[in-house]
Amino acid sequence: MKAISTKTLLDFFTNTEESKKIGELFKKIERNKEKIYVSKYTVIEVVYILEKSFGLGKDKVYYIIKTLLEDRLFKIDDLRILEEALSIYKEGKDFLEALKGIEYEKHRISEVL
Repeated sequence: MKAISTKTLLDFFTNTEESKKIGELFKKIERNKEKIYVSKYTVIEVVYILEKSFGLGKDKVYYIIKTLLEDRLFKIDDLRILEEALSIYKEGKDFLEALKGIEYEKHRISEVL
């Protein structure tokens, strides 16, 4: 299995010659019945960069990340938790804060210092 970097994912989301090359690579990997591993940290970075560097709104970022999480080509680290955080994010909360909140709840954290 191969993993994907934040940079490669961001390049894929742009409409450039590089994104076309990455798309062809994805097709080849899919034809070989392989999966691409996506770390939850990569997802966090992509959300942050799409918002802060590309200036995309939450609705657009939500759509991009939801599409990524649903794509069968990718094996997503902690998929359920990321989906839950994405749902909270859509309601207006910061994505990383949503993830931390889920983790705190999971570990029965009663207070954050």
